[in-house]
Amino acid sequence: MAKDFWKNQKKNIYPVFEPQNRERPVVVCSASPEFFLKPICDEYAVHTLIATRMNPKTGKINGYNCKDKQKPVRIAETMPQAEFINVYSDSLKNDIHIFELGQKCFHAKSGKLTEISIEEIRNKVNK
Repeated sequence: MAKDFWKNQKKNIYPVFEPQNRERPVVVCSASPEFFLKPICDEYAVHTLIATRMNPKTGKINGYNCKDKQKPVRIAETMPQAEFINVYSDSLKNDIHIFELGQKCFHAKSGKLTEISIEEIRNKVNK
């Protein structure tokens, strides 16, 4: 089902994520289940996938859901020496913790990527 889903949704992936448009390795960190993201991450040659570990047959989560404050924890476990240049997300509130890891932040909204400072994100989230 995941493969079929991504066949129809590839058109919604921003061009910056296509392998030919990247200069650096890509890390995907998501609350979605690993098994759901793996097909598209493999197709797009994603360097590292960090997502919720879930049994696809039972729906039981192994460990913690990879969301909010758990995202930087999982990133540190998986890639302790990593530096993040650009961080992209469609959710300022839910991903403020990973935005704080990047040198540049980009908000994905309505088909556009807009650079936004961490200070702007904090102001919007804390309103």
